[in-house]
Amino acid sequence: MLAPFRLPNFWAEQNARARMQPIISLQFHPRDIGTVLIGYPEGAVIYSFKQNKATKVFHYHIPKGAPGGDNNATLDRNPKLLNAAWHPTGQFVLTGHDDGSLVFWDTKTGQKMLARTLTDTHVDKEGSGAGATMFGGNISGETTRLAKIAWCAHQDPDDTGILIAGGNIPPATGLTFLELGRTPNYSTSSWQILEDHFANPKRQRVLPTPANLEVLDFCLVPRRTPWFAGAHDPVAVIALLSSGELTTLSFPSGYPIVPCNQLPLSMSLLHPFAKVIAQSSVDRARWLGMTENR
Repeated sequence: MLAPFRLPNFWAEQNARARMQPIISLQFHPRDIGTVLIGYPEGAVIYSFKQNKATKVFHYHIPKGAPGGDNNATLDRNPKLLNAAWHPTGQFVLTGHDDGSLVFWDTKTGQKMLARTLTDTHVDKEGSGAGATMFGGNISGETTRLAKIAWCAHQDPDDTGILIAGGNIPPATGLTFLELGRTPNYSTSSWQILEDHFANPKRQRVLPTPANLEVLDFCLVPRRTPWFAGAHDPVAVIALLSSGELTTLSFPSGYPIVPCNQLPLSMSLLHPFAKVIAQSSVDRARWLGMTENR
């Protein structure tokens, strides 16, 4: 049954016209069950059950002259939020937006640390430095929709990476993994060191999926624990494709996994779709004596 406890729409405090905005993301703090990250279309808030209020607000704004994720520097805009996720230790928050921007926030101060796309950094900054990529060159153009993001950790929760569905430059498809490595110590690191950590991942790889099909959603398969939003030390990922099919990949290598001896039959039939079914008669005695063998 539903509990009598209810939370108001906290974004209405930021925008009085946003009362009907739905919650599109909800995630408990990985180390504090009394804190929850709530995502609305216009931004995200951190709510504390102990203080009974929204303690931090994250609102992504791109000024006119900055390219943003969609390379449209002619407008002053607030890209719609699509995803929000905690850093595995809860020190940072990552929000994904409909222009392809990935925005890192400091949960202690509520300040924006870095806005980037899969290829470009500082996309929210005006001037000649805006749009520079880690590979050189300029903003690469319009990107695909950010379907989902997950901030993963290895056995050490400070050794992290980000798995992203979408955000690629068409016609590229697949899952992208930004391997960030060990997070700098917050209390002893400068703001610049933390910003550089998110701007320059150790490695960026694409987990290949079937060509010309987008990944709409994915589910990480953790090695031991189902907690931490299922993103602690994952060994595999199950991805839902735009065709309705499933694909299973090892993580983070991206090698295909044969599902026949891993998944229930009902899921295996979606991996890929069954095209042909054969049938034959079996006498009752043999049918009742059948046992499953994997």
